[in-house]
Amino acid sequence: MAMHAGGNRSVPMCAINTTPLVDVMLVLLVAPILSLPIMSEALKGDMPAPDRPPEIVDVDIYNDGAISLNGEAIMSMPQLEQQFMESAPSSPNSVCGLRSRKS
Repeated sequence: MAMHAGGNRSVPMCAINTTPLVDVMLVLLVAPILSLPIMSEALKGDMPAPDRPPEIVDVDIYNDGAISLNGEAIMSMPQLEQQFMESAPSSPNSVCGLRSRKS
């Protein structure tokens, strides 16, 4: 809306209506303030403690193609598969760490 206070009527006065802008800014300010307590309540939770620590199976693969399992040299992939098959039933919580090392 333009308003004239007198004077030269041929030049309209242009002004931005800031009321909607202030309303939007207040909503953007109040919404996070109201939602923060709700979000902090949702984050509470205790993770169950593991029954026993996982058994770590360490596989090293070297640049020259050599493989070692828990520090023991493995000669072939079928032998590595056999070692995995033997250890899988006894340790269901095993974690495999794979690293590449220079020989």
